[in-house]
Amino acid sequence: MSLQTINIGNKIYVSLNDYIDVLNKLNDVTQEKLELHNNEDLKEELTKNNEHVMNYFSSTDITNELDTTAAKLNDFLCGVEFLNRVKKKKSNVYTLNQKYEGNGYEIYVTSSSPDNQFKFKHLKFTLEGKQKILELYNGTLDSRNYG
Repeated sequence: MSLQTINIGNKIYVSLNDYIDVLNKLNDVTQEKLELHNNEDLKEELTKNNEHVMNYFSSTDITNELDTTAAKLNDFLCGVEFLNRVKKKKSNVYTLNQKYEGNGYEIYVTSSSPDNQFKFKHLKFTLEGKQKILELYNGTLDSRNYG
């Protein structure tokens, strides 16, 4: 595994995706230890790691199951009014449309800039949100192909 890092002072920063990869690797090691030792404390730690890392999906994660890109998926989700797009200086920020808020579809993960001057909220989808997106996407494809 190759990590992209930024060194500032005595601190090393990694991207959010690399951080998730490291957590997944840690999860694999924890699973191996659990199988070797059958320890209840490790089993609880593994469950917490799984709940925190494995149950949240970015648009990019969801596109792995679809024949599209994250940018096109986000455009589609804005078009069916599932997401709202807010234009920032250099990028777009996406939020869940108010009509879908509070249904357990999303979580916002906070990360910081390398110098800790700025905090960013990243929209991630829960398993329910992922299923809703797949339902919307596939339903629209079906209506275009058969409607």
